Amino acid sequence: MKNINLYYTVLPACIAPLLGAFLYFNIFDDGWPAQTCWVLTKLFEVFWPILILFWVEKCNKMPFASLKNHLKGLPLGLITGISIAGLMLILYFLTPFGNIINNGSANVIARAEAMGVKQHFLLYAIVISIFHSLLEEYYWRWFVFGRLSKAISLKWATIISALAFGGYHYILLSRFYSPLWVIILGTGVSAGGLIWAWQYHKHKSIASVWLSHCLVDAAIFIVAYQLIFKVN
Repeated sequence: MKNINLYYTVLPACIAPLLGAFLYFNIFDDGWPAQTCWVLTKLFEVFWPILILFWVEKCNKMPFASLKNHLKGLPLGLITGISIAGLMLILYFLTPFGNIINNGSANVIARAEAMGVKQHFLLYAIVISIFHSLLEEYYWRWFVFGRLSKAISLKWATIISALAFGGYHYILLSRFYSPLWVIILGTGVSAGGLIWAWQYHKHKSIASVWLSHCLVDAAIFIVAYQLIFKVN
């Protein structure tokens, strides 16, 4: 794996979600062009790692961790998930930080209505928290970080994968908040990417980081519920 060509395997994987987010949030905005772009981006995230694995790397099976590794990593996933989610909820409900987040409520409500999220909030929260978080861990930790960590130093693999993971979240957040808070909140997402890369490296387990990610996304939707349905 040391001789893997990162330029045509991992580099496109880092750029494509960023480009997709820019197109469907800033160019197409709403409607079928944005929805189509979103679907195509997600299909890329599903199939690009498979293409590289079987066509470029000539593997004959998906090299996922053993059940033992997954089970061994679950306690750490629970700890990091509860810790990050708990910190987020404490900051939102018990500090002035919550008021800053609430300032973006009008934008959040408008976007939720345009996307149909407000009308199907619970279903959307479940799909994103459980299934989309699995896709992100498969893509960003198992593929992007996993390939980088075998080709370059662990430190740089962690940093690059975390920044790429945070990248398209900066674009998403720019729809709701001022540039300063986009930087602050987006950097928080990248920090999560650092933690999950370290966690994945420790156990080589998608289950571990997936559990943590699910809990964090659940906390995000608790805040989103307040923004959409509670904040005046």
